[in-house]
Amino acid sequence: MKAQLWGPGPKGAEKAGVCPQLQETVKCTQECASDSECAGNLKCCRAACSSVCSAPNEKQGSCPPIRANFPQLGLCYDQCQVDSQCSGQMKCCRNGCGRMSCLTPKF
Repeated sequence: MKAQLWGPGPKGAEKAGVCPQLQETVKCTQECASDSECAGNLKCCRAACSSVCSAPNEKQGSCPPIRANFPQLGLCYDQCQVDSQCSGQMKCCRNGCGRMSCLTPKF
């Protein structure tokens, strides 16, 4: 069963991005209370009684536009579902084939 996530705890600055959907576990792990307690760009994310440092789903930048006057090219299968599945600064965006691919964002 998947848990509803509520974001970081009340103290500390919130980091960019959105917590991924985490699986509930029987153990109540308390790894963090706020984003500031997590290394790098990791966010303090909650699932049921647990709170753990996790890579966010949203990265900075926006998805590039799909040009209607261009031939619709792209991978015709889903390469990703969320930004955290893409390497580096790449974002998970719709491609010219109507599927999701890791693309270079616009800033």
